[in-house]
Amino acid sequence: MLTIKSKRRAALRKAFGRKSLEFGLFVALLSGLVRLVNCLLRRLRGVEDGLNAVVSGLIAGTSTALAKSVELSMYIFAKAGEAVFRALVARKYLPHIPHWEAFLYALATAILFYASTFEPFNLRPS
Repeated sequence: MLTIKSKRRAALRKAFGRKSLEFGLFVALLSGLVRLVNCLLRRLRGVEDGLNAVVSGLIAGTSTALAKSVELSMYIFAKAGEAVFRALVARKYLPHIPHWEAFLYALATAILFYASTFEPFNLRPS
């Protein structure tokens, strides 16, 4: 049976373990690089526009090399795609589709259900 001290040590090791520190470094680099590059470009170019955001996002995206989580990278990619879609709708390049988020969620869920039912060997073990 584990004592309270050993449980506390195990929790501290997990909280300050290698994976936790790598994730913290990833988040710090991602947000820090976006801010740093955006501020530098604004100062050098003298303009605040979307190009600064695109360049700073591309440069900060290199910090995903530190994130060993495929799920996190896929989440960031999906959110970036959503942001691009919303920007294109706001600029009237694409039509506004009511409830498109619900449709996209239903489609993604259907794909996961199909894969888990008919192709379970393609899913990662939990």
